[in-house]
Order: sequence, then C-alpha cells, then structure tokens
Amino acid sequence: MEKNSILLVSEKSPNRNFLPNLQKASSLEHKYITNFLPPKSSGQFTGKALLTPQHKQKTPERVRFTPQSLLRSQITLPVLELQNSEKQKKIVRISAFRGKSKKIQEPFEDRLKVYKSLPNLHEKLFSIKWSSVSIPGSTCGNKKKINQDSYAEVQDFIDKNTYLFGVMDGHGNSGHLISSFISEKLPKTLQKNLQKRNPNGENFRGFSNKEDLPQLRFSIRSSFLKTYNELLAQNTFDCVFSGSTSVFIMIDKEACICANVGDSRAVIGIQTKDEWKVLALSNDHKPENLTERQRIENSGGIIEKIKDHRGNYVGPERVWISGERLPGLAMTRSMGDSIGSCVGIISEPEISYTPLQPCNQIIILASDGLWEFVTNEEAVFLAAKYWGNSQAAVNELSKMASDRWNRNEPTVDDITIIVIFVTFSG
Repeated sequence: MEKNSILLVSEKSPNRNFLPNLQKASSLEHKYITNFLPPKSSGQFTGKALLTPQHKQKTPERVRFTPQSLLRSQITLPVLELQNSEKQKKIVRISAFRGKSKKIQEPFEDRLKVYKSLPNLHEKLFSIKWSSVSIPGSTCGNKKKINQDSYAEVQDFIDKNTYLFGVMDGHGNSGHLISSFISEKLPKTLQKNLQKRNPNGENFRGFSNKEDLPQLRFSIRSSFLKTYNELLAQNTFDCVFSGSTSVFIMIDKEACICANVGDSRAVIGIQTKDEWKVLALSNDHKPENLTERQRIENSGGIIEKIKDHRGNYVGPERVWISGERLPGLAMTRSMGDSIGSCVGIISEPEISYTPLQPCNQIIILASDGLWEFVTNEEAVFLAAKYWGNSQAAVNELSKMASDRWNRNEPTVDDITIIVIFVTFSG
C-alpha cells in the first residue's frame, strides 16, 4: 500500500556467511505499532568510501575458535548515556524482536561528508510518497526460504517534517532475528539521540543546520554502537556467527542523510529536465573496496574466495581468520558476526549527507536481492516509469530482480525494496 505525506515548506536549501551446516530457521515477524512512547533508559556522495584505515595491528596468533569458547568469553564496554524524550511518535512499520550476550566496543572515526546548503527559494509544496515490498527467496525446486530481510518506515520521525526508512538483510542461522532486532531497536535509539542533539540543548532544527552536523554525526554513530552492544548483550539468539546489514536514510524538507553498514544500498535519482541523474547514497562494504580490504588485512584477516571440489576458487571474496575457515563473510562490516571483530569486521556506519534539490527525486533502498543483478541506473530508470505510483514501482523492481536471479542462479535471494518519490512543486 502506498503511503504519502504532503507539507507546505519554505525551502532553504546469496548468502554471505559461508557456514555450510547452518540453516536459516524460524520466521520473520512484524509488529505494527502506532503512537508509541520511546522507553526511558537519518551535495552528492559518490565514488569510493571516505575511510581512514585503522592503525596496523599485529597478525593475531592462530587460535581455534568454537561457539562455546566465544560465548564464555567476557568483554566489557562503557555504557552510553542518552537523552530521554517524552514526545510521542508514529511508527508506520517496524520489525520487532528482543532478547540479551557479550558486549564489545567499536572504534569510530569521523566520516561525514558535508555539502553546502541550497540557497533560499520561494515556498514550494513538498510531498513524499513511498511503498515497500519484502519477499522471501527460494532454493532449487522453488522451495521457499525464511525471509531474513527486515525493514523500517517511520513517519514523523523527529517532528512532523521528518522521515526514517531502513533495510536490513540478515545472514547466518539467526540472521532473520538479528535484522528484525535492529529494525525495532535502531530507529528508537536514533530518535532519542536526535531529538535534542544540539550542544546547547536546543530542539531539533533540521538536518541542514551546519552548527548541528558534528553532533548529528556523533548521534548516528553512537546509536549504531548502542544497538550493536544491545544485540551482543542478549542471549536469545546467536550473533557470533550471524549478522545483518543495515542501511538507513533520514529525510526532512532539505536533506537526506544515509548511514550504512554492509552491502544493502541506497541510491537517489534527481530529475534534470527529461533526464535522471543517479547517485549512490551509500557504498557497499565488501572486500573489493580497497580501503575496506586494507583494514581487514591490517587486522590480520585473510581475504580469498572459497574453493569447489576441484580446488577452483568460486564465488565472491570472503573474510577469514588466519588459519581458520571462519567466518567466511562476504562483507567487511556487519551488525553481528562478532567472531570477525578480531580481523577488522566492524559495525561502524558510513555516513553521507545529500541536500534535496528543488525538483523530482527518487530514493531507493534495497537489500542485495535487488542490487546483485540490477544496477543503480536500471533501478532508478524503471521506478521513474511509474512516477506517482510507488507501489507499482516496487512491484516491477522486485519482478525484475527475481527474473534475473532465476536466469543466473539456482537460488533466489530475499528481496526487500523501498521506493520513495520526493516532489517539490508550486
């Protein structure tokens, strides 16, 4: 079902975790929540990731890891102090899971790219419409799999002019539980941290206020860290050998902020006359990314493909612990997969800031069930054919992705897509 919101404004500007014996289990659940009270206790960004490699670390000695030995280990971290909020918000849809495990502290670095705000323009009618779809993949013989994707849609995120959207793609035995856990926890934590993020304690002033950008960056990073630590602190499901991607965007009338971990992706299409300019809002965190690769190798990790029964390398490059056949992750960042933290797999989000233009725009968030065989340009151009009908756009995109999986692979990955139409008129 298509969702929409209209506001008059004055414009100022396949399987990643290679663990053959683990099977996906249980089912994806969703909670539909309205008017919840948060408990007490979202320029251009293109090219390579703006990453600063971590300091080179010594290659760790060979150690044999087992799930039991890892779960017995004790890791501590400082507790984050967050601002409380009494303001109610409307959650359109989030996936929900709870539960408790180890805690681990991630080193964070400054990676927010800031662009100049747009000049003052006359009043325009700002409107946003969106739709989403999430369908389970299939194995050989059309046997349906457990859908390990989750997504979040939050209207009136910080105030009535702001929105949050997110896509999570789980992997491993508990991937569906982890993605659902993140989709419930992270939006609420971001909401609380952003409501009073001004150093002077002032209320939210919009995503384009330059004075607030350093605190905005810190709030997003600390929100991801807190969610990651909560994930490790639960003991209901495994997050040592399982994990999830996480790509979120936050939108107001002036800007779109993207925070990403893993290889789910967000892109934007900007209409210029009769053409669409396509930009990536996020970068995929994979071993092919040279800066990501350097961090893994500096941490003592090994990057190589798996071998088939004939000894030939096949599939994507994966991250391994030296001397071990673990974790075999085809990503370099993950929410979870704590076994890989010793070889540079981190949960730190990469953040981009993109001013919205005074024209039609299309924003697409999706798991790699879409991006594996569909390019950024193909996705935007197809969605543009259905301008004004976001539900038709997500349906056609999911069909294109599914058809290409069927032509190229014996399996079809889970496919989750959110299409957002942004309009300035008047």
